[in-house]
Amino acid sequence: MKKYPLLPAITTWALIIAGCGNGDGMGANNIIGADITSSSSVSAKTTQWNSDYDSDYDNDVETIEDLPKCTAKKDGMIYYVEEDDLLVKCDSEKGKWVAAKTRNDAKSSSARKPSSSAASTPSRVSSPYDLPNCNSMLEGISVYVEAAGGYYYCTMGSWSSSYYGGTQSDYPKSSSSNSSSYLWNTSCGDMWCGGTGSEQVNTGLGNDTRTNGYWFEYNDNYAGGQSTIIWPVEKGNEYNSGSFEPIINACYGICGKASLAHRALTYDAFVGIGFNIVGETSASNHNAAVGDASAWGGICIVYSADIELRVEMSLGETIDHELSDGPPAVYLPTGDNIMKNFSWNDFKMPNWAVSSSDYSVSGLEASHMLVALKIIAQGADGEYNFNIMSIGKSGTCTY
Repeated sequence: MKKYPLLPAITTWALIIAGCGNGDGMGANNIIGADITSSSSVSAKTTQWNSDYDSDYDNDVETIEDLPKCTAKKDGMIYYVEEDDLLVKCDSEKGKWVAAKTRNDAKSSSARKPSSSAASTPSRVSSPYDLPNCNSMLEGISVYVEAAGGYYYCTMGSWSSSYYGGTQSDYPKSSSSNSSSYLWNTSCGDMWCGGTGSEQVNTGLGNDTRTNGYWFEYNDNYAGGQSTIIWPVEKGNEYNSGSFEPIINACYGICGKASLAHRALTYDAFVGIGFNIVGETSASNHNAAVGDASAWGGICIVYSADIELRVEMSLGETIDHELSDGPPAVYLPTGDNIMKNFSWNDFKMPNWAVSSSDYSVSGLEASHMLVALKIIAQGADGEYNFNIMSIGKSGTCTY
């Protein structure tokens, strides 16, 4: 009989400050240093970094609204805005794109002379932050990233990877049909998609604490195991040292290596990630609140994994324990870039939990009193790669 341990109560540790930052960071309000209402007014307002245009710019977008979020990862990158004939540069300290001049002005300074080429691109770097700018000269090039344990591919102006771990021979060649950037553009569920960079699952059931949907991790260490998740980059941002934002930005999802070591456990080792449906009960009560997710109809998920994963409907520590720590669950088979769709009726308690519990709960019943969704890797000792790329209500993840 396969028995799963009682998991500690999970509370949402991500502290969210309402109104901080610039939302998704896109749009005209994200430009400083020039009046962008006309190209002529922009061209006269050059800045001290015009000399940067002696090198190639990094990407093109059609409008200012198409600019990505200006983050530390994009600091110093230069984009050309076609509609306004405008060159802008990311100033991550201000969190904004700085307008400099039109491309015609830049051409007089020998702009767009490539400063890098495929021949000079490193074949191996320590972390995703060490990758060179992904521009048209590097399209299709792959670079091995040591921290991720795999290859990143330059595709359409950004680096992406759809798989982590293994050796070079384990990785597919770069193409738009197998890259993560392609996958999240075509298969996003309606609640969360790693390709957008957001770390919050939009459950639609949050309360006034605004703490719903933030990812957490846990492992078997409290019960005597020695398992852990090896992340491709360090977690944390300026607001929260435990933020998953750097990981999501690095791999268009929550990816890592499940390092399982059962040590003193009498059952299989495990690690897990998850998110609370409602969030904390109140500002003074940090226990996770119960929500009614029955209207979702179920969930869909896009993922890659080389170990079977279990998606579990947690009903809170007390009820989970009464169910022999075996609440309703579904299982995700191994594979790369898989989309699965489940109704709540697909979620069932494991047979061993049904036989050892005083009562049982169906998936549909559990959806009316749901606390959290958890994705668990459990099995024999070893290291297993995974990437969770999207979560949505039933039927919203489509190829």
